[in-house]
Amino acid sequence: MGNFYVFLQIHFGSLAELIFYLPPVIAAGIIFWFARMIIQKIKLRGDYKELRRAAILHEIILTLFFCWCAFIFCALLADLYLHPFLAKLYDGKNPFKGMDLRPIIGGFPPNFVPSIFRGSFDLQHMLLNAVLFMPFGVLLPFLMKKANLLKVTLFGFATSFLVEFVQYFVGREPDIDDLIANTLGAFLGALIFVLIRKLFPKFTEKCRTTVKQNK
Repeated sequence: MGNFYVFLQIHFGSLAELIFYLPPVIAAGIIFWFARMIIQKIKLRGDYKELRRAAILHEIILTLFFCWCAFIFCALLADLYLHPFLAKLYDGKNPFKGMDLRPIIGGFPPNFVPSIFRGSFDLQHMLLNAVLFMPFGVLLPFLMKKANLLKVTLFGFATSFLVEFVQYFVGREPDIDDLIANTLGAFLGALIFVLIRKLFPKFTEKCRTTVKQNK
């Protein structure tokens, strides 16, 4: 898959994918940030600076949420195409040479039985998948008008289910363990948001203030 990725796996283990996909995720976040700046500047015109400044925390959270979505796309949904492309790019090779864009449908059968009942429970894998969705649970409520634990957890479940469903079509293995861990992570993230809202109510409101609310 590439010398650079092998190097990351040897030295960073489970963090290899995070580091491997970090450059394109950061690039996507920067493009998203500047695209919003340009669009808002065109729409708001003379009031741009004042309204943008009032909603800057909301814009930061929105960009972080976009980066999280970009990472999920890279690490889980684009493994078949983006991973080989980046591996060649990082190793100084032609990333377009030998690319195969054909989908792999049903590469691995879905696991509908939790691993704890299969005798192959992996605590580290479960924890990593829970941590992976905690930013979702923390950031999403800031972007919602009315957020509660149940709603955010259900959104987390739906998002994870979609990810697992798409994995079947890109040569990855859909696993109910990932669905459970991701949903738990979204729930824990939502708990953190509730704690932030109680401890820092004014900060929370500033983070939820959008440009439209200031117009």
